[in-house]
Amino acid sequence: AVVVIAVGAYVVLHKPAAETTGTGTGATSGIATSATSGGPSSTETTHPPTPPPPVVQTGPAAAVVKQFDAMMLEASKAITNKKYDDARKDADKLKTFASQNNLPADYMKRVDALPDKIATAEKNAANAAFQTNLKDSNELFPKIKTEIGNGDYSSAENDIQKLDAIGEGNAHKDDIPGLRAEIKSGRDLDTAYNQAQSQAKSNDRNTLVAAKQTLDSIAGAGGRHAGDARTLSGQVTQAIEKIDAANAKAASDKVAAEKAEHQRQVDDIVKQIRTLKDQHKFSDARALLPKLTSLSEDPAPYKSEIDSAEAGMKTAVCVVDQPQHTKFTAPVQSGSMQGQKYLDDPLKLTSGANCGLLPDALQSLPKGSWSLLVTVEPDGKVSDAQVLAGDSGSSGAVSSTAKKSWQFNAPKVNNTAVRTKAAVTLRVN
Repeated sequence: AVVVIAVGAYVVLHKPAAETTGTGTGATSGIATSATSGGPSSTETTHPPTPPPPVVQTGPAAAVVKQFDAMMLEASKAITNKKYDDARKDADKLKTFASQNNLPADYMKRVDALPDKIATAEKNAANAAFQTNLKDSNELFPKIKTEIGNGDYSSAENDIQKLDAIGEGNAHKDDIPGLRAEIKSGRDLDTAYNQAQSQAKSNDRNTLVAAKQTLDSIAGAGGRHAGDARTLSGQVTQAIEKIDAANAKAASDKVAAEKAEHQRQVDDIVKQIRTLKDQHKFSDARALLPKLTSLSEDPAPYKSEIDSAEAGMKTAVCVVDQPQHTKFTAPVQSGSMQGQKYLDDPLKLTSGANCGLLPDALQSLPKGSWSLLVTVEPDGKVSDAQVLAGDSGSSGAVSSTAKKSWQFNAPKVNNTAVRTKAAVTLRVN
C-alpha cells in the first residue's frame, strides 16, 4: 500500500496483487500455466486481475481546510491590526465552522486558543498605550505649569487640551480643573497688577493706598509678579509718605497762619480800645471788649485799663512782644533755652490786673514805660528780669516786681517744656 499525504488529509492507495510466477521457462505475469514436461500437449488456466480497493477519505476535505485556514488568517490580521472586536467575531465564526464540519481536535484546539490569544494581544497593546499615555502626560504637565508661571496662557490652554485628550494612563487627568483655575487666577492677577501699576502713578493718596494694598497682596501670593510688586509697593509707600509730609506741613502752616491772623485781630482790637481810651472815649472802648471774647481772648485786663483810666488812677499794662512764629524742626531737649519764635503758643502774662503789681508798688511807680528782657522758666515763672529802657530810678523796683509777681503760660517747643527769653513793655498810666 502507498500512503499519499495531502494538505490537512491523507489517502491510502493500494497496488495490484502480486504477479504469480510459474516454475520453469515461459511464465507469464498474471497467468497460471500447467504443463507436463515432455508431453504432447498442456492444460492452461487464466485468472482476471484483482481490482484495487476504493480510495477512503480519512481527514477533512481540502476545501474545508482551505476555508478554515483563510478564516484563521482573517482572525490573525484582525489581531495584528488591533481590531480585537472583529477578531472575537472571527473566532466565533471559526468555532461554528469547525463544529459544523466536524473538524478534528487539533483544529478545535487552535480555535479554542483564539480568545486567550486575542486577550493577551489586547492586554499587551493596552499596556503599551498606557505607558505611552503616562509618559506623554508626565511630560505635558510640567510644561503647562511652566507656561502658566510665565504667563503664556494661550500655550498652556492648548497643551491642556492635549492633556485632556490623552486616554488611559493619563497621570494628570484630575489636575486639569486645577490647571484651568490657575490660568484664570493668573489672568486675574495680571489684571490686578496692571491696574496697581497704573494707580501707582497717581498723586491721589487714596488711590496710592489702594494700589499698595493690591501690590502687597500680590507680593504675598508669591506669583511671577511678586518681586516687582514688592519693589513697586516700596515706591508707593514713599510717595504716600511724601504726600503725608506735604499735608502735615500744609496743616502746620495753616495752624500758624490762623494763629497769626487771630493775634492780628486781637492786636487790632486792643489797639482800637487803647486809642479810644486815650481819647477818653471809655464807652466806645468798652464796646469793643466782646470782640476780644469772641476771639477767645480775656478782655479783663483791657476792661481794667479802661476803668482805671476813667477813674484817673494809675494802671499798669504789660505787652509781651510776639515775634513771627517759626516751626522748630530739630530735636528738642527738655529745659533747654529756645527762642520765643519757636514756642508752640504765644507767650502770655497771666499775673492778673495791672501786670500783677501790688497796689502800693503800682502807686510808687512814676507814670511811664519800661522795656524789660525776662527769662521765663519751664513752669512759667521769671528767673531774671533786665530793664533795658525806662526810668532808671525805678528800674530796680520794676525788675524785682517782674521776678516776684509775673507768671507766664509754660513755654513749650514741639510739646516739650523749655526756657525762653521775652521782651515785655510795662506801661504805668
